[in-house]
Amino acid sequence: MRCKEAASGLSHLKNELSILQDGLQVNRIEIEHDADEIAAALYDEMSWMSVATEVVWHGLRDSARRGLAGLRFPPMILVGRLG
Repeated sequence: MRCKEAASGLSHLKNELSILQDGLQVNRIEIEHDADEIAAALYDEMSWMSVATEVVWHGLRDSARRGLAGLRFPPMILVGRLG
């Protein structure tokens, strides 16, 4: 079993994800303006991720409109190098 875990390359996540064991506090985004502010901050921090930021922004706005706790957006795969 250890060989299989080592071969997967995911064994390091066990420790990383242990903080999720008891759940997370999720804050509600009350109004769409808050979603806009968050998206703007994301863009300022990571302008090279503008396409992904736009997807997240629409998810934030939709969550605020629907009164959902947290954030929902379609799955996406990010491909590219860091830095």
